Amino acid sequence: MRFIRPDIRIKEDREDRIMARSGNIVGVTKSRAVWRFGFLPDSDSAQAFGVSVDKFLWILADKDGKALASHTGFGREFPKRFHEVIEGKL
Repeated sequence: MRFIRPDIRIKEDREDRIMARSGNIVGVTKSRAVWRFGFLPDSDSAQAFGVSVDKFLWILADKDGKALASHTGFGREFPKRFHEVIEGKL
């Protein structure tokens, strides 16, 4: 199964969009994925690239990378749609 990374913008990102290009999938079903974007201030990535955000940007997207919903915050604050994908079965 192959998922295309959504094309997103993070206002705190560098010109080369390093945070937008460094998304990670944290949950999938057959047709959807939840992606996490951003580097928290004290993380190795933030220190290496010199850019950070206070909260992660989470994107619910289809296999083709079309964003269906977004959430800014932490995992414990997810909307139901995000939990359904993360806890879903393939």
